[in-house]
Amino acid sequence: MERFCCSVFIISVLFVLNVHESVERIWVTTDELENHINPEDLLEFMNIHQNATTKADYTAPTEAGYAELMDPVTALPVPGSVECFGLGSLSSTIMSLFQMKPDSVNAVNTHFYFSSRNMINRTQVFPGSQFGLDWVDFKANRKTVLIVHGFMSHSNASWVHDMTRAFLAWGDVNVIAVDWSGGGNTWKYWRAVANTRRVGSDVVTFMRQLIATTGARIKDFHFVGHSLGAHIASYASFHLGKVARITGLDPAQPCFRTSDSTERLDATDADFVDIIHTNGRLLSRIGFGFPDPTGHADFYPNGGMKQPGCYNNTKSLWSKLLPFSPTKLQQAICSHGRAYLLFTESLINNNCTFRGHKWDLTYEGVNTSLKAICDRSGSCSEMGIRADGSRGAPPARGPYFVLTTDKEPYCATEWQLLHPQPDLLRDLRKGFLLNRFQNNTTTVPPNTEYADPMGREEPTATSGTTTQQPWYKRWFGLFWLVTLLASSGCLYLMLQPAVERGVDVNFTPDTSYIDWTTTFPAVTLCELHNTKTTQRRFTDLYPEFVEPMNNNLRRYVTDVLFARGYCTGELCAPCGAGVACDVPWRSLIENVHRSCGEMVSECEYNGAVFPCCEYFRAVDSERGPCFSFNSLQRKADLALFVVNRTTGPGVLKFRLLADAEISVHSTEELSTNNLDGKLKNVVHTLSENRADILFSIVEVVNDQLLANTDISVRECRYLHETIDNPFYTYPVYSYGACKLALSTEEAYQHCKCVHPARDLSYKPMYCNYTGINCWHTYENNIKVKAGVDKHAKELCLPSCVESEVTTINFAARWTPEESGEGAAVEVKMVSLPTLRYQRNLLRDNLDLVVFCMFQLLLEESWDCFSAHQF
Repeated sequence: MERFCCSVFIISVLFVLNVHESVERIWVTTDELENHINPEDLLEFMNIHQNATTKADYTAPTEAGYAELMDPVTALPVPGSVECFGLGSLSSTIMSLFQMKPDSVNAVNTHFYFSSRNMINRTQVFPGSQFGLDWVDFKANRKTVLIVHGFMSHSNASWVHDMTRAFLAWGDVNVIAVDWSGGGNTWKYWRAVANTRRVGSDVVTFMRQLIATTGARIKDFHFVGHSLGAHIASYASFHLGKVARITGLDPAQPCFRTSDSTERLDATDADFVDIIHTNGRLLSRIGFGFPDPTGHADFYPNGGMKQPGCYNNTKSLWSKLLPFSPTKLQQAICSHGRAYLLFTESLINNNCTFRGHKWDLTYEGVNTSLKAICDRSGSCSEMGIRADGSRGAPPARGPYFVLTTDKEPYCATEWQLLHPQPDLLRDLRKGFLLNRFQNNTTTVPPNTEYADPMGREEPTATSGTTTQQPWYKRWFGLFWLVTLLASSGCLYLMLQPAVERGVDVNFTPDTSYIDWTTTFPAVTLCELHNTKTTQRRFTDLYPEFVEPMNNNLRRYVTDVLFARGYCTGELCAPCGAGVACDVPWRSLIENVHRSCGEMVSECEYNGAVFPCCEYFRAVDSERGPCFSFNSLQRKADLALFVVNRTTGPGVLKFRLLADAEISVHSTEELSTNNLDGKLKNVVHTLSENRADILFSIVEVVNDQLLANTDISVRECRYLHETIDNPFYTYPVYSYGACKLALSTEEAYQHCKCVHPARDLSYKPMYCNYTGINCWHTYENNIKVKAGVDKHAKELCLPSCVESEVTTINFAARWTPEESGEGAAVEVKMVSLPTLRYQRNLLRDNLDLVVFCMFQLLLEESWDCFSAHQF
């Protein structure tokens, strides 16, 4: 059966190629070679949602209506099915086999994450009955930015984090990231398209609740969406009553290139709609982005089809000829994602100007556009955050050509604007539809001139030539579609033996949380300054040093100045020759630090009392010894505390007896300065007798095959994969421990000793006074070095099991109701997790099979199949 299916598929594809090539030789006589499939035949993957209410049928609710918060399923119409190919009843019959219907609300499981300048760590905000903003820093008088990811992505993607941080650096705004990975992380693109309306409805319900609760104004909202996320933003904005601005980052083309603008993002959806087109090609040329101008301002970086640095450099003949190949897909994905990189760069780089020149969307117009002089009349505008005219220029209107480079910060210089690369111009001439929006004809103008700085490449067209698209194109498109769909069942059977073979790594959401068991995070206590205790114990231990020691040296041996790395040459200078220079500093550190019993008491977890110091174990960090609960880095074999449906959310309570910094982090991590963005809070027991910490947690689980995959592919390390470094002395791997080991090694090579606040394993190498002074000077002034960074990037990968711990709320205060010594501390999980990420091996078998089959024609296919274990 498998051989038969394989034969059917190969014969079908080869037949289509042969028919296409033979007919092409007969009919194509001019330069119009762009289309393998006429986009009119596909009528683009969405005459959308047959039974759904369109924008035109919908009346935006009044302000008073926002208070009536309805269930997202019933509040707005959700489509029963999607018809994408514009082939009438045949398309409907074919697509019904593929269940073109949206998923349920629980399956899509839309999440919302809040960030602000005061709460950089993103915090999940729950819609519905759990909705509440008391624990977040939302301010109604700020602008609110909503970021929506696209197909096969999630809100934890690096570009979403980067854009969030960029917005917060750009201005004091509220940022909300929408995660709809439960509905978009599927190979069934049409299913993700159907889910966009479901997600749009969820966004509308959430934003209505936000408006009703906080008094926020619609005209302070800016929606930013990539790919399918742009159309979600369109739907949500329209039904909210038009927000101030929507930025579409290469809005998705498949299923949305319809003549009905009410079904996709367009200029009627917000007061200002700006679009960045980076992969706006025909579907037949693997164009994921929408090519046509659809907003108030449409920016086309480098022509808007493919981007510098994303070119196809393969030498394979078939890879160049085939409409679909892994290399071309990677090129398209790269160009499709360039949109969010360019927009993010516009937020963070004030020296970077993405100057857009008015453009008539023709090839010959590129030269005219780039040579035009910018003035205040709007002939030029900036692409990105300032497209709305925030720098005083008129808001952008119409299509613009923008020249960028292939590397960050992507800005072209003045010279580059006047001398674009010949490769770009040749690619534009070859690939761009010269008259993009005419029906069935394209025209190559006579004697075309263009800005080729080298003067080496001349246009081949010397006279006007008109190309009529032949009849066979329409039949070929239909035949190609039917062939692929009919072969898909056979493909599945054929791919079964290869289903366990992974070729890349991605994340998918796992929301089947009923039976989950989640590990409670680690909680670490690091003692703060203890000057009086230090001086008293130093006097008891080393009376011979008391007389010659002045106040500066007394402060030096305290926890503030030396165990925590605050010593400077000026403060330590009174040491002098032979005075306290050979003190056994590590012993002093151990003596001046409080013991566990002096730090913490009255411990309980979920109401069960436990002996504090059996579970708060000493863990060395760059701050000296700390005490960590539920940590894998404590050198003892203790079971970790967990939560599930039986236990309910985890609550840790204890009494803190001394000033301390409290860190909540993943169980394998350390409480170090490398814990960027993790929860670290200080409790001062003299002025605060109550502290509450509220957090949420998202765990990562791994595909079973991941452990057998090379580290360079999965880009993370398991707990047992510690680095080979003499300064790595921790029992399991973590990113923070790795960075700490490398920085220790670097400082050791410079100072020839190890700071005594580090691990006991370094005993023979501890620094004396001179060494400690060298260490602190080195770490303060020379710790950022290119060599260290490069080395760290190669060795210090993220942990494969690191959880994402998010701050919800921290409050430390004095309350008369609280009695007892020190401060009562409660570390509480806000609720049981309903989301976790699974790190998967991408099994891109369709690409592998197609790639290998066509290598068969080059007599290489059997090696390809063998290498991938088909």
